Amino acid sequence: MDLVITQELARAESQQDDASLKRAYELIKSANLGKSEFDPMESFSPDLFVLCAEQALKMGHPEMSDDCIQMYFKAKGPVTQFLGRAHLCKAQLCAPKSTENLVRDAPGSRRPSEGEAFQP
Repeated sequence: MDLVITQELARAESQQDDASLKRAYELIKSANLGKSEFDPMESFSPDLFVLCAEQALKMGHPEMSDDCIQMYFKAKGPVTQFLGRAHLCKAQLCAPKSTENLVRDAPGSRRPSEGEAFQP
């Protein structure tokens, strides 16, 4: 199972192929629910949740990325580099998309009017 998912993720990355990313995501979801088209008793590495989340984020699929991160944290995998990568991916999902959002959303902040100097 790991090999098939890894191959789909590699194809998604190298060819920026949304279909491969979606296939990898669907395989991960079905295996996570125990409804794999392969052996349902076959386990797979929780690292694949993070790899899929990272690729989904790079390719502009934040919902898919967030779902993979949630599955990773529910799986409670071992403490490896992927735990840190999962937290980084989650932080990127939560981060403001532009500085415009950052200024506008900051508590107590206001935008200076035209010609007015910025005062923190």
